[in-house]
Amino acid sequence: MWDTLQVTHEGTSDVKRSTKNTFIREYELLRMNHGESIFYFQKRFTHLINHLVDLGRKFEEEELNLKVLQCLDRSWQAKVTAIKESKDLTSLTLATLFGKLREHEQKLHIFEETKQQDKKGKGVSLKALKSVKGKEIYEDSSSEDSDSENFNLLVKKFKKFLRKKRSSPYKAKSILWYLDSGFSRHMTVDPSKFSSLKLKNEGFVTYGDNNKGNILGHGNIGNSSSSTLIKNVLLVEGLKHNLLSISQLSDKGFKIEFDNTCCLIYDKLTKEIRFIGKRIDNIYMLDLEHSITISNTKCLITKEDNIWLWHRRVAHIHMDHLNKLSRKELVIG
Repeated sequence: MWDTLQVTHEGTSDVKRSTKNTFIREYELLRMNHGESIFYFQKRFTHLINHLVDLGRKFEEEELNLKVLQCLDRSWQAKVTAIKESKDLTSLTLATLFGKLREHEQKLHIFEETKQQDKKGKGVSLKALKSVKGKEIYEDSSSEDSDSENFNLLVKKFKKFLRKKRSSPYKAKSILWYLDSGFSRHMTVDPSKFSSLKLKNEGFVTYGDNNKGNILGHGNIGNSSSSTLIKNVLLVEGLKHNLLSISQLSDKGFKIEFDNTCCLIYDKLTKEIRFIGKRIDNIYMLDLEHSITISNTKCLITKEDNIWLWHRRVAHIHMDHLNKLSRKELVIG
């Protein structure tokens, strides 16, 4: 009877052997399709491996990791080389490997949307400039040798930058800030976001696609009297997304926790939540302009008082009676 059931549901030994050979052949020819996301490739790969394991095929962790890296297309070659050189493939789990690939894919997605302008030119420091939209813009006094020609050049360049910013087509996305672990500094393209801004030529930043963006200055975002002030944010020309550096937040005393729907940013000392971000299209984002901080919010049910305690003990007597009992100290405990 058991033999009959086994043949009915699993097939004969010849059928099993044929099925196993088919899956092995598919495993050997497996490649990542052009334009396929890591998520769908992981789904195909895991489905195939599960079938082979069910049919008795055994895999070492290193073999699976190498197979995944071999299946990726040429655009992943740099990442594949970096993983092979920095990671021990014998101890690296398959889930961890796919997690690193998805993280890199998110960064590539941002870089591909960003069209950078690599402008070459001599940058100079401003001696003084009026405020823009009520925001304070300070002079940089580190250079005393800037002549009027260079001064006018930078003023002209900054005004042109502002005109381009006002006509930017991505205003709907400009309020969102991407939480990113690949950058060491906070960055934005929008000077109106700064509560204070110091204009200074500080070189350039280099992105993952080797494009560069000029750094026009740095400053603070938010209210200086508020607990939500973010310091040392770079103003970068040509940037298409606002970026918050996870490492810089950590260095400034914040603790960041992630789950599958949102992220919470705490103050390490006070344990208070400063910001709440959302996960959108597999990327964690913050809306700093409309962020609802709950640093002053206290949990209203963590503090036990006598009224609520006795309310439960004596089977939900009316609250007026419990208040009276408590005031007259007729109940103890």
